[in-house]
Amino acid sequence: MVIADKIRTDYLVSDFEFFNDDGTGYTSNSTSSGTVAIIQYRYTLNGIRLKINRDTPTFYAGNYTVVSLTADSLAIHYESASVIDGDSYRGIEEIVLSKK
Repeated sequence: MVIADKIRTDYLVSDFEFFNDDGTGYTSNSTSSGTVAIIQYRYTLNGIRLKINRDTPTFYAGNYTVVSLTADSLAIHYESASVIDGDSYRGIEEIVLSKK
């Protein structure tokens, strides 16, 4: 399945994000040498809560809120907060994945 989101536009035919029914997920990671690596992760989906267990090219490890889920697309919301050297940082991301 080829995916696209509203931020990244340079997806290749070989790029994908795949969620298996058993809680494993796979994502493609194009390398600078032109090869494609496959990254496996675990996920859980409970109602509107999606939890990803490791960083990938598409996701940070953490908890997401599912905004929309259909047979052809997934829209999620992610918020993060961290403190580095006493400075607080907050991030908000809206990610939309769709079949092509």
